[in-house]
Amino acid sequence: MLKELRNLGIVWGVIVERKKVSLEELRAAVAERDPKILESIDEIVEELYTLGLIDYEDNNIVLSNVVPDNMVEMPCIRCDRLSTCRIGARSDPFKCEKFVEWFIKNFSEHSL
Repeated sequence: MLKELRNLGIVWGVIVERKKVSLEELRAAVAERDPKILESIDEIVEELYTLGLIDYEDNNIVLSNVVPDNMVEMPCIRCDRLSTCRIGARSDPFKCEKFVEWFIKNFSEHSL
């Protein structure tokens, strides 16, 4: 399951970076990161769609407009350390610069 979560994060990261990507472009970008993911990329894309994170526009995969922008920007889901990240662990979200920066930006009194 942890490997599946990592793979989902890699695919999600490519989609977030590109905002709009064809399945062929997605396959090529994912293959550069980890070619083994290509074996399950169709299932991963289907899972992202089921979760409401992506949608389809013509022949392209796009970010869903249902998910708020600040959640799309959350760095965790596309992080390579997600499977081992836990409070108190070596990979602790509150020791992660990207997470802390995102958290402060979205949940501090100044942003409310």
